[in-house]
Parts: sequence; structure tokens; C-alpha cells
Amino acid sequence: GQLRHRKEQVDPAPNPEQTYFQQEQQKCVRYAIQNLTSQQRHCLLLRAEGMAYHDIGVILGISTQRASLLVQRSLARIADLCE
Repeated sequence: GQLRHRKEQVDPAPNPEQTYFQQEQQKCVRYAIQNLTSQQRHCLLLRAEGMAYHDIGVILGISTQRASLLVQRSLARIADLCE
């Protein structure tokens, strides 16, 4: 007799627990972004659009270093709130 190995079909869709967790994470991130300072939020959103820190600084009238610091603080705050 010949043994045949069948690979079990794995459903790529998230299970209900994963879906719930993802939804809760998204809610938390939205809440955290809403609670950033206006300047932090603007820096983060511009960075998320792919802008360089220098360009963010020019747009917001702040230094490149300040733009970088604000993005880093924003991400740290979101991470703290949504762990």
C-alpha cells in the first residue's frame, strides 16, 4: 500500500477571536491618535504618508529633529495605550 500525505487546507481568514482582537486594537489606536497633541498627530499622519522628517518640519514650521521627536513620542504613546 501507498501512503498519501494530504496537506490540511488552512483557512486564511482570521478566526472570530483574531477578528475581535484586531477590531479592539484598531479602536485603541484610533483612540490613542485622537488623544495625541495636534502637533504630534499632524507629524504622525504626515510621516505615515511617507514624508521625510525634513519635509514635515518645513510644513509645520519646526526643526527636522523636532518632527522626528514628535513622531517617536506619538508612536510610544500609542504603544503604551494599546499594549
